Amino acid sequence: NAASQDFSIDPTIYNTIEGAEGTVLTIPANTFVDASGSPITSTVNVNLLEILDNNDMISLSVPAVSDGSYLISGGELRVTATSGGSPVYLASGSSVGMFVPATSPTSEMGIFDGVEDASGDVTWTSIDTADVVIVLDSTGVDGYYYDWADSTLGWINCDYFWDVTSAKTTVNANVSGDHVYDNTQVFLHSSSLSVAFPLLGTASDIDENSFYSYVDLIPVGMDFTVVAISEISGSYYSAFVPITVAVDHVEDLTLTATTIGAFDAAVAAL
Repeated sequence: NAASQDFSIDPTIYNTIEGAEGTVLTIPANTFVDASGSPITSTVNVNLLEILDNNDMISLSVPAVSDGSYLISGGELRVTATSGGSPVYLASGSSVGMFVPATSPTSEMGIFDGVEDASGDVTWTSIDTADVVIVLDSTGVDGYYYDWADSTLGWINCDYFWDVTSAKTTVNANVSGDHVYDNTQVFLHSSSLSVAFPLLGTASDIDENSFYSYVDLIPVGMDFTVVAISEISGSYYSAFVPITVAVDHVEDLTLTATTIGAFDAAVAAL
């Protein structure tokens, strides 16, 4: 909630919204309608959440994963719009222009639509019909531009599938004591790529102490930091362990007491 940004706009005119991290939304006049399809003329509140790097992915717990594969992210966004407290939607044929800043943008990027479930997890699915335009700006702000026509808005991501040709393996992280699947999250953080890979437990066993990567997807010899965060009865614990991935890598983690502020600061320093 603290990372969300609110903007009030007049929907009958052209609007430009710029987020704190540099995302720019361009919204044409008369873009929004209500649930019955009637045009919205009263003030619209646009809520924007920017997740533009792997540190944000960990702090806000929204990693980029699609159908069991890891994604290289060019920026995750959540956009919602309301008027008078009720959701509003994009009119048929309308779209919102999206500019997402990026360092050294790549032509491999595509668009992925995100669906959030009741627990807050986001599932990403490729939108094959969407085009991404690389913007090279003389003012020094490069990035990606695309048009978003999903009537309900929500989550959208600029990504490509991580396809590594070198030898790959699994990574397992073991935690101990009361730190279990039901209260702990574990990620692999890369300082060289915009990735934050979640390590998974078994949903059917909330007392499990082992977290694992998708099978044989992590490159042998690559450097990561294993990041763990756990919450038990209102108290927080974390671990930050640098690793170089070995074949069938297993890492035992010791979590120590922390605060959310200290954890966020440690993530930001990665």
